[in-house]
Amino acid sequence: MNKILIIEDESTLREEIADILRFEGFEVLQCDNGKDGLETAIDQIPDLILCDIMMPRMKGTEVLKSLMQYESTRHIPFIFITALSERMDIRSGMESGADDYLVKPFSVNELLGSIRSRIGKAESRQRLIKNTVMVVQNDLSKQMMQLKDKIVDQTNDIDLLRLEQQILKNQATEQETLGDTLQVIESDNRFHNMEKIVDRELRIKQPTKTMEQVLIKLQNEIIKQSYVTNTWSIFQLRFNELHPNYFEKLTGRFPNLKQAEIALASAIEMNLSTLQISSLLNITAASTRKNKYRLKKKMSLHKDDSLAAFLHSL
Repeated sequence: MNKILIIEDESTLREEIADILRFEGFEVLQCDNGKDGLETAIDQIPDLILCDIMMPRMKGTEVLKSLMQYESTRHIPFIFITALSERMDIRSGMESGADDYLVKPFSVNELLGSIRSRIGKAESRQRLIKNTVMVVQNDLSKQMMQLKDKIVDQTNDIDLLRLEQQILKNQATEQETLGDTLQVIESDNRFHNMEKIVDRELRIKQPTKTMEQVLIKLQNEIIKQSYVTNTWSIFQLRFNELHPNYFEKLTGRFPNLKQAEIALASAIEMNLSTLQISSLLNITAASTRKNKYRLKKKMSLHKDDSLAAFLHSL
């Protein structure tokens, strides 16, 4: 079920649109001003946003520009709801990255047609990116298997299972300092940067010769960084080596912690910054700060208590 966020200060229009979308099988989120709409979009990551231009607290064009600054929200299809008198704002919004606009009053068919068209294009773009990454990953897997076969032939006294365990152990041993962990995060970010290049090309046209070159560039970059295929797994190996009893102590003291909260606590224990934790856990900086606050509250700490100092003391 696709999730649609409606940001519209006119309650009658907002409710009418919400009723239509629910009847068509969409999940609906509603906000009556731009600031709340921006926060909801960052927190909920809807599949599409319908947004009025002139609103209290924050204009629709400002909401769009803010969403474009976040990796997790910049890809969300964005449709303006506007009046004919707001043509200059429409032009500014489209130049800022909006996908479409609906002029009031609009029909049900115009509304549903625009929504389905934009969601369809976004889903096609995501499928193409996933298929491209899958092809690259399959090529990497084949190359890894070929390499393993060569090593097995040269070392007949080592079976394949022991070899795989040794590779994982070597990866953990090589990450001897916090700086090494940060290098892994940085390498992982390079992979996401390549995805952005592909996404930007796809927004312009159907795949062309240029697109093929971008995909080849993506493939080469991933192969170049193939030793870092799972940042979190490598981090866990290194953390367990440095703090072998930490998770046992943490869950013994707080048995109701979720896996994501345990991961956050271990990252704080390693003195990672908010941005570094965001990259490690693949979430936004805003979500990281919010999760820190929730973890602090769950551990019954006071407002002025230091979460990092408390975790270090366990």
